[in-house]
Amino acid sequence: RAILDYSPAIISVKDLEGRYVLVNSRWAELLDMPFVDVIGKTASEVLPKDKAEESVARDRSVLQSGRLSRRELALEQKDGTHYWLSNEFPLFDDDSSPFALCSIVTDITAERRTQIALTAALERSEALRRQVDQMHREQAAFLRHELANMLVPVRGYVELLALDAEVFPETQRDYIKALDDNTRQMVTLIDSLRKLQQFERGDYELERSPASLNNLVARVVADMQLVWNEKVEIQYADQACPLNVEVDIELLSGVFRNLIKNAAEHVMDSDDDSDRLVRVVLSEVEGKAVVTVHNGGSAVPADQLASFFEKFNTKRKKGGTGLGTTYAYLVTRAHGGDISVTSTPREGTMLTVSLDIVAAHAPCSPPVIAHSSIENRPLFPQAPALDDSQNRMPD
Repeated sequence: RAILDYSPAIISVKDLEGRYVLVNSRWAELLDMPFVDVIGKTASEVLPKDKAEESVARDRSVLQSGRLSRRELALEQKDGTHYWLSNEFPLFDDDSSPFALCSIVTDITAERRTQIALTAALERSEALRRQVDQMHREQAAFLRHELANMLVPVRGYVELLALDAEVFPETQRDYIKALDDNTRQMVTLIDSLRKLQQFERGDYELERSPASLNNLVARVVADMQLVWNEKVEIQYADQACPLNVEVDIELLSGVFRNLIKNAAEHVMDSDDDSDRLVRVVLSEVEGKAVVTVHNGGSAVPADQLASFFEKFNTKRKKGGTGLGTTYAYLVTRAHGGDISVTSTPREGTMLTVSLDIVAAHAPCSPPVIAHSSIENRPLFPQAPALDDSQNRMPD
């Protein structure tokens, strides 16, 4: 009896006719009813009518099932809503026949109130996060719009000055060129931010078309070789059989342009001629098309590798926008591909892009074609070359 009365749970036992044959002190305390007024009576005699009917129906269901029944109850009390975990089960005799029904009810009010408060706090936090995100999007959209509007006349004046640059002294021509370069970069930055936000929200639709990845990468490398010319040597090795992919050609080309540009910028000022080298390799690994961009020079610090693809990460170089690697990451992921970075003082830095191949190619021996200079090759075999006049995603 002491075990029953000192238990914090509410315990009762009924016979098969629904009469109470045992209740503990916690049960009597909750119903504010002495033991003697409970024993031998049914639920209909000690509980409100609606609760009694519910209790009778529940008892009948448990006895018919012959199994434990567990449910959570919410009951209004003087100090507010209390929550209970009810466990009801039949008691069996030696012949495995039920002779009584036991109920053990545990007060879980504290746990449930904590859970409710935590859920409400999480909902408020999520609502606040959505509001902040919306504010950021609206502010970013406003800033992009206003900056773009302000840049329009500036670009116009700079372009007019550039047309007549020859009439100015050499120093002033340098100033005009600097203005031209910087305003172009600002336009590029604004457009890049717009497109990056679209990728982050997941509402940018790729314009996919079939293409030869071998030719796409070769063409981008050829473009970058012309840009960097004598500053940095860019080597390209095609070690893959023909790899057909279905991609947004302009966006994916921008990925490789950004990665090569970042690598070249990192090594261009090196005092060691052997460091002023960027290697680009195309290969096929485990059924995936893999492009690697490698450069030497100083390694990326280990504590910065985790944030390598985050926006405005410009710790490795001066004058960058910090959007190139973020753009590469988002575009690659939008294509269903993977992109990763490794960097050590001994091995240098390597960016690896992995993409799905549209269809398996016929068995072949992969070529090893090294290019120190590459002619522009069409992206589509036996089809017109890509029109260079098309707008490209800014690097």
